[in-house]
Amino acid sequence: LRVVDHRVVRRPVELRQVVGTVAIDGDTVAADAACARLEQRPTDSDARTLLGTVLSWEGDYPAARAELERVIAEHPGHGDATPALIRVELWSDEPLRAEEIARNALLRSPDDTTLLYLHAKAQHALLHDSDALADLERALRIDPKDQLAADLKESIEDGRRLWTARVYYTLDLFDKQNAPWNEFYLSLKRDTGYGPFIVKYWHAVRFDQNADQFEFEAYPRIRPGTYLFLMGGFAADGGLYPAYRAAGDIYQALPWSFEVSVGYRRLGFSDPVDIYTAYVAKYIGDWMPWGRVYLTPNDVGTSHSFQVGCRKYFGDGTDWVGLRYGHGTAPELLSLGQVELLNSDTVLFEAVKTIGTRWEIGLELGYARDEQLSGIELNRFTFGAGLSYRF
Repeated sequence: LRVVDHRVVRRPVELRQVVGTVAIDGDTVAADAACARLEQRPTDSDARTLLGTVLSWEGDYPAARAELERVIAEHPGHGDATPALIRVELWSDEPLRAEEIARNALLRSPDDTTLLYLHAKAQHALLHDSDALADLERALRIDPKDQLAADLKESIEDGRRLWTARVYYTLDLFDKQNAPWNEFYLSLKRDTGYGPFIVKYWHAVRFDQNADQFEFEAYPRIRPGTYLFLMGGFAADGGLYPAYRAAGDIYQALPWSFEVSVGYRRLGFSDPVDIYTAYVAKYIGDWMPWGRVYLTPNDVGTSHSFQVGCRKYFGDGTDWVGLRYGHGTAPELLSLGQVELLNSDTVLFEAVKTIGTRWEIGLELGYARDEQLSGIELNRFTFGAGLSYRF
């Protein structure tokens, strides 16, 4: 197919093949008829609109734009060509042009729900979400069953919920001691244009000792595919938790769906602990296997710990289940700063499920074999549950 000076060069076989192959719903008969009609009568606006639409499906946006603009120049307000041209501008990343075309068309047809929807899409692409929502609310008042408008409205409203509150509780039970360990945290997350920022409050009860810790986390984006993890925290008593903690990782996306990071942690116990860590993950469809190693220098050398795991994502990626295994005594692998352990092996099942657009529940079930410095081995059973709310 070739377009020269807005005239179709007559190549009947090629034209029928292009249009007939990709016509909506496989309506090749109608597409062939439209092409034949256009070859016989170049002024047929409906056939030219179909041609422009098919070109847009093929991704040939300049040619599609030329055909549809010709229709609109000859027939202003054409009911099919105007929405098709707006879609061409949206698909070709020209939202300003799409907004202008839709706005002018709405002056002629203010109650056209298709135009209202497309104008809202252009406004959303231009980050004018309040105006987009006004268009969609009007479209839904005109036609409450307009599913496209309802879905876009829900998506925009969901994207404007920048805060997430979360509460999580963990219980550790042991086979050789009666007293369980309890820990919970509250967090508040704010999504920003630079990445999320989180503040956390932790409270732990271990035997007759209580402890509190405050933390902040940030995930600033450096450039596409590169971001940081930064964390800092302190505990007033320095008992179960370190008196202070700090961490930093740099994450980088790589070709073939790999992600890697390197990082550092420092924990302010009575004898401060330095930890160096590296991480790698690979996305394979809905699966993500991953691994992380920890190197902890000390007076007698360097201890080595690691975690390996895999996640399976569902739907749009917000729901997932995962299984991980950890070996070693890096404090990040342990519970409540168990620095008195000689070794630990942990298996943990995790799951996250969203409910609607605002709620999320989390669950974890785990087992660990903890070898203490005294030589005693404890079997530890972990149960955790959490609830998040976006607003």
